[in-house]
Amino acid sequence: MELDVPHNAGVIRATDLARLFSPAQIRSAVRGGALVRVRRGSYVDPAIWSTLTDAQKHVVLMRAMAADATSPPVFAADSAGVLWGLADGRGTPFVTVLSEPQAGGRSHAGIRRLTRRAVMTEPLIRHGLRCTGLARTALDMAAARPFPRAVAVLDIARRRGVEPSALAGELVVSDWPRHVRRAVELSTPLSDSPGESEARAVIHLLGFAAPELQREFRDRDGVMRVDFFWPEQGVVGEFDGKAKYTRDEFTAGDPSAVVWREKRREDRLRRQIREVVRFSTAEVRDPPRLRRLLLEAGVPCG
Repeated sequence: MELDVPHNAGVIRATDLARLFSPAQIRSAVRGGALVRVRRGSYVDPAIWSTLTDAQKHVVLMRAMAADATSPPVFAADSAGVLWGLADGRGTPFVTVLSEPQAGGRSHAGIRRLTRRAVMTEPLIRHGLRCTGLARTALDMAAARPFPRAVAVLDIARRRGVEPSALAGELVVSDWPRHVRRAVELSTPLSDSPGESEARAVIHLLGFAAPELQREFRDRDGVMRVDFFWPEQGVVGEFDGKAKYTRDEFTAGDPSAVVWREKRREDRLRRQIREVVRFSTAEVRDPPRLRRLLLEAGVPCG
């Protein structure tokens, strides 16, 4: 989904407020909820702030930081990820900027400085802010995450059109963590969700045979596309994300209808294959449990 930040979600500078109000009045306005302080010297109208998503709020924070900088910063990692749609802004307390090695990588005043010995390509402009390119951003985000979540980030980047050659070009630099290189090798544009990507990464780590992805099955009722398929064993693996059963865009207000639809779909699949094994985030985050499920279903493990 393309990030859209309302034009009226602008930053109100303390210097502008100071022309009309005293410091005590500004502090009182913040305490009373008449202003939202996003960082030192930067405020936002609370009526606007309350309507913004986490990603939009992070963009406003970046704009406030850029306004304070003596030279235009280059946003990186999760901050650039918000601009590229790789991150949703949740759990991102710091604005991350790229820093020259000699400047150090210390964080302060809500700013995290990311240093790397790479010679960076020319920064791009997203939503009026300078940031690292999509491939570089995905790799920086992957470097800060464990292997399964690194794969999930890189899968999103691949779905956004990042070619393996672009990732390989960034990997020429020698200081990338080993797990990032492994995640690049496993990445694919075929994964439909971060949860599905994490599941595939854990299946890989557990030593199971690599499944086919997004295999289609057809019957008189239509086409069914499955997350994972091991053809020799006739086993389908399905990742069940919580959103499928809880979010209105999937349930139309009736979760029981989703459950019934999934049951009918599974019955149709079982007429063509031997076994369907379902797992959720709970199993993916508990690898021994996922391993038992897959072994019981007959998935081969090296």
